Amino acid sequence: MENSWKKYIEILRPVTCFFGSLIVFIGALLALGSENFGVFLSIPSNIFKLLAAMVVYFFVVGSGNTINDVVDIEIDRVNRPNRTIVRGAFTEKQVVIYYIYQILGILFLASAGASLSPNPSLIPAMVAFFLMVSFTYSLKIKSTGLLANLMVAFSASLGFPFGAFFVLVFKTVVILPQIWLVYATAFFFLLGREIGKDLEDIEGDRQFGVKSIALKWGITTARVFILGTTLCVCVIFVLAMIWYNFNVLLIIFGSISIILLFIGNWAFWKDIKEKKWRILGSRVFLVAQLFAIISHLLAALF
Repeated sequence: MENSWKKYIEILRPVTCFFGSLIVFIGALLALGSENFGVFLSIPSNIFKLLAAMVVYFFVVGSGNTINDVVDIEIDRVNRPNRTIVRGAFTEKQVVIYYIYQILGILFLASAGASLSPNPSLIPAMVAFFLMVSFTYSLKIKSTGLLANLMVAFSASLGFPFGAFFVLVFKTVVILPQIWLVYATAFFFLLGREIGKDLEDIEGDRQFGVKSIALKWGITTARVFILGTTLCVCVIFVLAMIWYNFNVLLIIFGSISIILLFIGNWAFWKDIKEKKWRILGSRVFLVAQLFAIISHLLAALF
């Protein structure tokens, strides 16, 4: 049994958690606009509110990863033998207790931050929804394939409006095109990457009866789905260019993102027997998503 505190961070998968926090920050910035964001941050309570939103979402993502490690322990013995429970850093009981503490902390901080926001009831309700989705996904839905992919893409992308709801009233947020353009971008990125991760994990999924697109409808169908999400991102990129009046930074970083997406598709179409190509495709998609999000951020700032 490992005694290092690092295992408590590792099981959260902090890179994906940080991604979630970044999404919330960008959602708030997009909602306010660069001209109002500095004024917003000049008020101490607003700084606390925004930090609370980012920390809450960080641990929402982390709690989902934590409980998923318990549910997926047997699959991870095949697909990811270095995961904390599999290698013996935690017992399953310890992880469940850690998960419960995470939930209690999330709900407390979400309520404290929401009390200072324009949507004091909506935000805790959204947090409860996120927690319910991640728990249900791990226990029941993950093995369903496409439904699971859609659920991850839908709920994880909600970080953008979640951040916006911390700074603006509900009615204003729902009519902001920039929020829903970046949401749609993230949705299709995540959908493509989730299907790609199923390709990456095909050996373990086959052994444990996971009904991924690749196993249910074939590897070629999964690849076509991934390509379809890439084409959807391209369409949204064009719409974003129009909305931001062909902002140069959006075009530069967005174009890099699109190029990386097609490189990722190329990797997924390589020899399916070589897992290194599937891993490469999944990693490239993650980097491409980061460039896409940065492009929206820069467009809003400049």
